[in-house]
Amino acid sequence: MMRDAIIDRSYQTDTRLGRVVAQYLAWLEMGASARTLVIYEAYLARLCAWLADEDPDYVVSKKGEGF
Repeated sequence: MMRDAIIDRSYQTDTRLGRVVAQYLAWLEMGASARTLVIYEAYLARLCAWLADEDPDYVVSKKGEGF
C-alpha cells in the first residue's frame, strides 16, 4: 500500500501534509541528486501517511513548536 502511494504519488493529494511535501520536493529538485530525491520522498511519504490527518501548520511550525 505505501509503495503504491509513493509510486503514484497519491500521498501528495490524499493527505493534508502532501501538498507541503510536494512543494518541498520541487524546491529540492533544483540542487539535489536523483538519489537524494528518492530517499527524501520515501521518508516524507511515510511521514505523510503517519500524519495523514494533521494540519500542516501543526507539523511545519515557524517557531519549531510543532511536531
